[in-house]
Amino acid sequence: MQPVRVAFVTNLTSSISLPLLEALAASRELELRQVLFFDTLTAARGSLRELLREQGVVRLAGKALQLLRHKAAARIWRIAGGRGRETFCHEFAAARGLPTSVWADLNQPAVVSLLGQLEIDILLVCSCRQILRPVLLAAPRLGCVNVHPSLLPEHRGPMPVFWTLYEGATSTGVTFHLMTKRVDRGDLLEQFAMPILVGEDEAALQERLFREAARRLDGVLRQFADGGRRAWPQPRGQGSYQGYPTPRQRRQLARRLAQSRRRAAALTPRTP
Repeated sequence: MQPVRVAFVTNLTSSISLPLLEALAASRELELRQVLFFDTLTAARGSLRELLREQGVVRLAGKALQLLRHKAAARIWRIAGGRGRETFCHEFAAARGLPTSVWADLNQPAVVSLLGQLEIDILLVCSCRQILRPVLLAAPRLGCVNVHPSLLPEHRGPMPVFWTLYEGATSTGVTFHLMTKRVDRGDLLEQFAMPILVGEDEAALQERLFREAARRLDGVLRQFADGGRRAWPQPRGQGSYQGYPTPRQRRQLARRLAQSRRRAAALTPRTP
């Protein structure tokens, strides 16, 4: 049986999509032919104000510190002759010698041409800031599949995990869905639910969700490519969409999560 030919799209500085890239690289069912990185570093330099609005000062500063700490640790490991675990997708791709390309605009004709030359069956997308246009969505033989960390149609939009926590939900999940020109409204391929742990923050919850999505990746894409998995439409007139939170909403969530952790700690029996 021929492996399913897959290209993977993610942000150049993404870490949350790393479990999916690891699964693709290790898969025997899926053949990873290219990793296409959206050049978030160039985008950030071109519009820092927009990036601050989207990510928030605390989140953006935290990610910058994470990147600096990781680079310093990696350098120490190299000097010592060892090898540390990759944190970002571009590091993993470089360390494994995966075929990659970096694009300031994924919607340009050169990307469509590349996917045609590689004879891609499925374009898998996770954590990509650029909205893909119909001409690119139509390039792969079977279409484009997005991995979205909510149970669609609930929490469409760029930050579903934040809004799931902000609304006080006790469970959430991941959706594999086909991509269309209407963001997060394509037909559904797979959904699975997971409980939210007490006091769990956005980063920790995203990590668990995408780890589980990576575990299921082979089965979902293989069955879809073989025709054994049929997509079904999202319910009409249902669901929700949220954009980027305000600084006030970010502070509110941080306080609530801190309170939840304190309450949970107070209820935990102390061992003598």
